[in-house]
Order: sequence, then C-alpha cells, then structure tokens
Amino acid sequence: MDIEKIYSEIRNSAVCEIEKIDGKKEWLRNTWTPEIGTFDISVFRGTAIEKASIARISLDVKKVVGGSGETFTSMHVDGLHVNIYPANPLLPVALLNLERRQLASGIRLGGYISIFPMKENKEMTGRIQEAFSSIVKNMGQSTEQALKNYSEIWRELDWQCKGERGIGIKISGDDTNLDTIKIAVISMLKSFLNTVAEKKDMRFSKEDEKNMFSFRFKLSEFILVKDPSAKISIEKGVQLETLSSMILPPVVRF
Repeated sequence: MDIEKIYSEIRNSAVCEIEKIDGKKEWLRNTWTPEIGTFDISVFRGTAIEKASIARISLDVKKVVGGSGETFTSMHVDGLHVNIYPANPLLPVALLNLERRQLASGIRLGGYISIFPMKENKEMTGRIQEAFSSIVKNMGQSTEQALKNYSEIWRELDWQCKGERGIGIKISGDDTNLDTIKIAVISMLKSFLNTVAEKKDMRFSKEDEKNMFSFRFKLSEFILVKDPSAKISIEKGVQLETLSSMILPPVVRF
C-alpha cells in the first residue's frame, strides 16, 4: 500500500476533526531545508486547540548503532508528525510520529502515538483508554505488553503519566501492515479529539494550569536535551524554530 496515501488519510482525518472543534482557520505553512533534508510544517492555532502541527519530513541521517558512538548506519526517513496541544489544562496532549525508514537491510516502519494525560483522571481519559484497549486487542496484543513496549520510548521523560501509566503504542512494522497501522492511528486520534470536543469547556483550577505547564517544561527539556533525534537534527543545522513549530508546546513557563 502507498505510504503517501496512508499519510494523506491520517492528515485529512486529523485536519477534519480539529476543524470540527475550532472551526476552519488558516493553517500557517513553512518549509525548511537544512543539510539533512526537508521539513514541511503546517500549524493551526485555535481556541480549544491551542496548537496543532502537522509535519511532513524527508531526512537522510546517520544513526548510532549499539550505543558505542562510533558505529553508524545511513538511513533515509520519510515521516509524518501530528502534535496536538489542547488549551484546557485538564486535557491530555497527543503526539504522533510515523516514519518509513529506508535502511540497507530493507524498509521498516517505526514511531509512536502518545496520549499524555495531565493527571490520572478517568473522566478525561476513559474513552481514550477504551479505544486504546480495543485497538491493541485487534492488533493481537495485550494491553500490558503494548504499554511495556511503549514505555521504552519515554523512559527518560520526567513525567508521572507516561509509558506504562500513559496511553500509547510503539509502532513497528513494514509495508505489509500499513493498513493496520493507519486504522490504529486514526482511531486513536479521533478518540482523543472527541474527548477534547466534549471536555474542552470543563472548569479548571490554577493548580491544573501549573500542572500542565510542568508537563510542557519537562517535555521541552526531554526533546531539547535528551532526545537523540533532536540532537542529531540540531547538529546538522536544523533551526530551533523548525523544531519549535513542529513538536514543542505553544507556550512554556519556566
């Protein structure tokens, strides 16, 4: 199945659901072409959705193998990123990274979809949890195993509602299971955005707001200090403005 078709369906679904919540607004688009490839990023800013970004990337990178810092493998990355930050501090944040990676050994799919709760609150995440459990079951996995695999991605992120206490799927496969991955991603995003639509006007406290900004700070710290992909990008000339528009939160308080 064509990866471009998959990306287009995911993108169109995300745009449609976001605009159902906040109305049709202009998506501000920018393209950057640093040394390692191309970043084409569209950003939406609304009332209920403080920031949503959809990025299409094409990169040629070298990845460290085995952690020695001396052995590298060349890799072409063809990716789609969708990142959504609701304005209400009670609501979770959604981050999607889906990459088609061309390696010497063949083509692989990798990435994740992450729903980060601001705190443990079934009223805010119950429907998303139900959708997640159903998706994982359809993929032939147990919820416990899926979350254990997923927890590896964010193990260095200092946030209580992550990994095995969060909601997310580690994506791994090849061209043979693209359709399964597409269905899982779209279902998770729709469930998340339905929750945003239903809960966006719930009252929140100053403490809730502080908690949200704590998460945003810790996520920004992780991306800029600990995430190896961001480190390689910055070393290869990717401007902070590019990473900021793509994945960083809309406002961070220190």
